Amino acid sequence: MGRQFFLQDDTFLSDQAGFTHSDGRGFLYFFLDDPILDVFAREWDLDLTAFRRIADDTERWTVDESASEDTQRAQLRALRDQLDAAWQAPETLAHAIEQALAALAAQHGMPPQLLQTLETLPITTTIDPTYYTEGLLAQELHELHAMVQYARLRGATRVRLLVR
Repeated sequence: MGRQFFLQDDTFLSDQAGFTHSDGRGFLYFFLDDPILDVFAREWDLDLTAFRRIADDTERWTVDESASEDTQRAQLRALRDQLDAAWQAPETLAHAIEQALAALAAQHGMPPQLLQTLETLPITTTIDPTYYTEGLLAQELHELHAMVQYARLRGATRVRLLVR
């Protein structure tokens, strides 16, 4: 089982919000990957920093139980710091989503040269062209925007992208 993507808010009224039409892995692997975000930021001339603030509590953060107590405390502190640094105002993330959606709409889909740039990135992720050409990126951006708006309605003052 791979990593999954969620939006979490600081109301903690319910579990994290996830995508309704997918498990979010496409969004995680085909958009949130740093080299891919770099390409979109450059091509769209946008600041996509809000998408880089990700709380990641997957296996790489597991505390080494064979380590000394001090080392375990340091590992837990590093995890907590990383998770806390991912919080941001819902308005900030909503604005970034709106800008990305506007850029996609202005291009009437995914330009072939942008897709080619993504496919030639020196990354371990295999780019799935249909994720972009069939509108799945736009769909997941719309869903994420709805999640942020719902968090705002519930009174959230902070949200974070969460990978588990």
